[in-house]
Amino acid sequence: MKKVISLIAIASAIFLILVILPGCSSSSSPSLSPSLPQESRNIIVGAGDSEGIFIFDVSDPTNPAQVGHLDTNGYAYGVDVSGNYAYVADFKNGLVIVDITDPTSPVQIGHLYIGGTASGVYISGNYAYVADGGNGLVVVDITEPINPVQVGHLDTAGWAYGVLVSGNYAYVADCENGLVIVDITDPTNPMQVGHLDTDGYARGVDVSGNYAYVADGLNGLVVVDTTDPTNPVQLGHLDTDGYVNDVYLSDNYLYISGFRNRLVIVDITEPTNPVQVGHLDTDTFAYGVHVSGNYAYVAEGGNGLVIVDVSNVENPILVSDMLWMYLVGISGM
Repeated sequence: MKKVISLIAIASAIFLILVILPGCSSSSSPSLSPSLPQESRNIIVGAGDSEGIFIFDVSDPTNPAQVGHLDTNGYAYGVDVSGNYAYVADFKNGLVIVDITDPTSPVQIGHLYIGGTASGVYISGNYAYVADGGNGLVVVDITEPINPVQVGHLDTAGWAYGVLVSGNYAYVADCENGLVIVDITDPTNPMQVGHLDTDGYARGVDVSGNYAYVADGLNGLVVVDTTDPTNPVQLGHLDTDGYVNDVYLSDNYLYISGFRNRLVIVDITEPTNPVQVGHLDTDTFAYGVHVSGNYAYVAEGGNGLVIVDVSNVENPILVSDMLWMYLVGISGM
């Protein structure tokens, strides 16, 4: 049974879901930097909603530079970078595949209309797993990036917003339907094997070993024991005092992006007892987060790309931001 919350919280949730949040419901531009040598690239790709994708050189995190941009023709909500390609969940425009070999000149080389509202994508092997809103989970063969082919589909019953693959399973953040676990041993025939109805709106998920970590909207962080994928069990919970949009696992820490508390760092050494150890208010709405080395890269609605030094997880420090754009998703090479 869903938790009983106050009228104020209900009004806040409706505002967040219908007005601010993409999905879960049916200044001047900078000049581009010169071309980067292939071997020296340190690239972050941001999903910029109606503006397509933006590509950043973050070789110096204190001085990031936009080096490329591509209008994807839809609404870029999610992105996953694999090799020389960026795979974009482009809402009603489906899946867009972009060659970023030269990050200063990204080129769309593939596209597949898949019928729903693509908001999340994860690449595993020769397949793209797309969280396609009310259309559920869609599996796309990307062996030939110029000719992506849908090979599998599963109606997840909720609103598929985020997805992550680990081993033979796809973990789908299915908004009001919670967490859905899908056996993808045969990608052409994905089969739901497990489900946990969380108390919030599942929007993002990361997985390590036998645990799934779910970004559950107003319900905060939910830790799920997936030892038996057919019977996932909630093992832990943390109220982050805000709306949680995304999670990213690095070592024994979870990096959580959301509203109100924009970046929260959680120690998950004991999954049954997640403990908040760090926090940084980044001023606006934080949608996605990616961590590499000592830096967290946050996609924000008002501050664009926000870069945070997390070398000391108890004292994260803002080192740079790019205020002229609107980002809702992020991925790195």
